[in-house]
Amino acid sequence: MRQDFKEIGHTGGKISFSIFGDDDGKVSFSTEYSSSSPFPATLSGIYAHHTIGICSTLKLGGMGEPFNEPPLPECIPVFLASDSEGKFGHDCPVCNKHFRSESLPVNSPLICPYCGLHAAAHKFITKSQTKYVEHYVSQLYMAFETVRPGSEQVCEIDMDSIAGDLEKEPVPDYYYTSTAQQTEFKCQACSRYNDIRGRFGYCSSCGTRNNKASFKEYLDTVREQVNKKGVRPEDAIKQIISDFDSTCRNYVSELVKKVRMKRSRKNELTKIKFHEIDHFCEVLERNFDFKLKKPLSQNEYLVAKKLFLRRHVYEHNGGEATEQYIRESDDTSVQIGELLRESIENVHSLSNILSKMIDVLHDDFLELFPPEKFFIEIKKQRDQRWSKNKE
Repeated sequence: MRQDFKEIGHTGGKISFSIFGDDDGKVSFSTEYSSSSPFPATLSGIYAHHTIGICSTLKLGGMGEPFNEPPLPECIPVFLASDSEGKFGHDCPVCNKHFRSESLPVNSPLICPYCGLHAAAHKFITKSQTKYVEHYVSQLYMAFETVRPGSEQVCEIDMDSIAGDLEKEPVPDYYYTSTAQQTEFKCQACSRYNDIRGRFGYCSSCGTRNNKASFKEYLDTVREQVNKKGVRPEDAIKQIISDFDSTCRNYVSELVKKVRMKRSRKNELTKIKFHEIDHFCEVLERNFDFKLKKPLSQNEYLVAKKLFLRRHVYEHNGGEATEQYIRESDDTSVQIGELLRESIENVHSLSNILSKMIDVLHDDFLELFPPEKFFIEIKKQRDQRWSKNKE
């Protein structure tokens, strides 16, 4: 298991500037990136102006493909290399939290996994990346001022030498790193990489929340443990419902943050009880028209209700049936004071039922807050090509 919040070093590499001064004193330049580092390296870029600072995100084209037009005259294209894992660190300009992704997108906004801000990727540049950009531009402009007519001057920023000798003090302030967070996930909607603090968040590329995927991954883990008899069915029921509660509660907390509502409505949603199935289904349908019971048969809903009530018995009464449990569940197979016995089949039944309910909650949430389509469409086209190649 990796260490939370561990600093991840720069991948290294060397930026070389060749500055040319013609006989008339006109200055031009070319830039080259090279690397001898054994670490993964990904390049992104931004446009920066020597007096204004960072202006926009740079689109690095393929062979023979030009960059996108700069937003202002005299903007300099600045190459930004990834960390040593091939990822990029970002700081949200609104909530100030750090996260990592695989690039600085140009054709689609970058999205904060925490507060959900959609903005151009250059808005998420970190403080240390900003220092690097400032150094990059100042080095280049210094060369502009010193190159002589009819001559060529070469200067460089050697991140390889810095990355290879970090124990040497002081490390230049333009040496930028990123910070590992706590949860890495590959978005199921667009297949893009994310590294976030906590467990749940928005995909930084398309904005799809990872709650559904995370919950189903947890279900698979519990089901496998039950099948191998590593977890008692009674404990599995408690764990599954507890995780369902956490997953749903996180969706609702996002709704409370993003949907304008009266204080009374906000209070009701904040206090919603996701371990009481009748209660939370009614509250979500009344407030948002989220029909979590819609995909369930009557029998499935009754099974779920009984197992939710059993969870309460396991959690608060040592597994012994109570009068309240028998009355509310209509379970005539036990008497007051008897130990409830759970089956593996019930664990799988509950998992299937809650999986359907999470599907509805997730899809209805996306209807209110649609994801960005750019990377989702790329994944769809890639999947279609893959399917054709397999035929």
